[in-house]
Amino acid sequence: MRFTAKSCLLFAAIAVLLCPAGAQSLGEAARKARKSKPAPSPATRVYTNDNLPTNAPISVMSASETKNLGNSSSKAQSGTADSAAVGDDDSKKNFDEWRTKIADQKNKVALMQRELDVLQREHQIQVAVFYADAGMRLRDDRKWADQERQYKSDMESKQKNLDSANQRLEEIREEARKAGVPASVTE
Repeated sequence: MRFTAKSCLLFAAIAVLLCPAGAQSLGEAARKARKSKPAPSPATRVYTNDNLPTNAPISVMSASETKNLGNSSSKAQSGTADSAAVGDDDSKKNFDEWRTKIADQKNKVALMQRELDVLQREHQIQVAVFYADAGMRLRDDRKWADQERQYKSDMESKQKNLDSANQRLEEIREEARKAGVPASVTE
């Protein structure tokens, strides 16, 4: 059986005519399903995009952790009222200190990465010049071998320095996280 352009157009026209004109969109179907859904029992709380709190962080805790938190928070509430005003200023200063520490370390990492990139580009140029001139390869073979050894040792030392700087950056971020600094500050 061969399909021609006319037969394909005929099938497409029939398919269009057979589809209901007033088909329900996916959004409308979702709204109807949400309206017809039974309300949850008052003991359970269901979070959706409509009732999700946006101004406070959400944490998931077990019942025993919640009880422990209640006991410790009642003890701590007596001292927190006086330190609440001071804590906001201290936390802002603390966040700024962590932000500057992280920014300084990021700058160090970026500088080391640029130095490494420049070293690699310069070496590529030297390689191109060396292999472009056959006479130079014959005359300066020992000098080229010394330059290659020096390049490799420089690359290794710069790569080690870069790796240690990256590791230090991650350590600073982890220390900030443990100190209660939000992730938006540490990134």
